[in-house]
Amino acid sequence: MIPKFYLTAETKKKLETKLQELQAKIHEADIEIGEAVEHGTWHDNFSYEQAHQKREFYEIQIRDLKQKLAYVELIIPNQDTTKIGIGHKATLEFQGQQKTYTVLGELDSDSQKNFISYISPIGQQLMEKKVGDKINGDWQIKSFKPGDF
Repeated sequence: MIPKFYLTAETKKKLETKLQELQAKIHEADIEIGEAVEHGTWHDNFSYEQAHQKREFYEIQIRDLKQKLAYVELIIPNQDTTKIGIGHKATLEFQGQQKTYTVLGELDSDSQKNFISYISPIGQQLMEKKVGDKINGDWQIKSFKPGDF
């Protein structure tokens, strides 16, 4: 089974931009390596070592981003009204207090927008739940609908 990496279109675009920036930094690190070699051998050459370490760091980040982007499944507002899933906005209530969360991918989390990851503790508890179910013992699911993100 191919792993899926859930992202909103906005987050996917940010990752693609970050990938381009990192690829440019690889090029810059290659130039730094070349300049460092011109100033002597690579043995005991701090500039060479530093540029080489930068390049390796960027390569790791690029591999990670490419792997995530290879398995992206874009999140769209979930139209299913039977149970909560990725792409839903759920309203919970406890003792008259209400909280609303939108369940999204792990890189889409944003506490100011009440976007939570489906792998977060609350996100995991919300998955597959229905109106009337409770999570965290006392928080009742009052409603859910397709998310607006």
